[in-house]
Amino acid sequence: MIGPYALALMASAAAGVGDFVGGLATRRAGAIAVMFLVQCVAIVVLIPTVVLFPMTSVGASDVLWGAAAGITGSIGLALLYHGLAFGLMSAVAPVTAVTAAAVPVLAGALLGDRPSFQQAIGVALAIVAIGLITSAPRPSTSTTHITSKQFGAAVTAGTMFGLFFVLLSFAEPASGAWPLLASRIAGAALFGVLGIATRATLWPTRGAIPIAATAGVLDVTATVFFLAAVYSGPLTLVAVLASFYPVTTLLLARTFLGERFPRTRVAGLGFAALAIWLIVTP
Repeated sequence: MIGPYALALMASAAAGVGDFVGGLATRRAGAIAVMFLVQCVAIVVLIPTVVLFPMTSVGASDVLWGAAAGITGSIGLALLYHGLAFGLMSAVAPVTAVTAAAVPVLAGALLGDRPSFQQAIGVALAIVAIGLITSAPRPSTSTTHITSKQFGAAVTAGTMFGLFFVLLSFAEPASGAWPLLASRIAGAALFGVLGIATRATLWPTRGAIPIAATAGVLDVTATVFFLAAVYSGPLTLVAVLASFYPVTTLLLARTFLGERFPRTRVAGLGFAALAIWLIVTP
């Protein structure tokens, strides 16, 4: 049986690939259209998952927690896709990823999670690693700092991701995948309303549909892995490991887009490896 920490890392990997693909799709179509299709694809994928995922009972609170998580997570994902698509990732990613990891850590501490001293060191290293991995060097010809608008978007996206982790953890394990289905329905409804209100197109262009659909499958896969992990492991540690999703995104960008790794990013990868070892090793 796969343990919670392995499941969290699998969720991180799937989310990282999904973010990379989603960013490519958003370059061809608007964020609202891509997010609407991502949610619709996720609903289709989750319907058989709901039937297959072990479940003994599901209550209204489980569905409501899932729906609340879906709204917060969808907002965070839309902001991240926008950043990936339009070159804001160097400003948005570091704050987003660290915030996404920090929120569950604080929530877990308040809810009674007590990691060991070794795991606490691992969590601290993980947050440092996430910041180093997702940071980008400032161009030598520019002395500008992150703008207040970019910083606000980054903190909002990270907080939304962190809240997604926390809210989804409140669902009972006996509810199976029903909270996930509720989260996707809520997300689709959110972007459907936003699309109608802003008169934006709700469907990507033909060339972007396969890419956005792939992002949807990967995103829901990551969420299933995360839910399975949080059902069997502590929120603080599971959420931190799941927050390593930028590692996969950056490795793909290095491989397919030719992006170079600065020394800080290489150091961050080393810290990440050490953090994972400290967290998962008894």
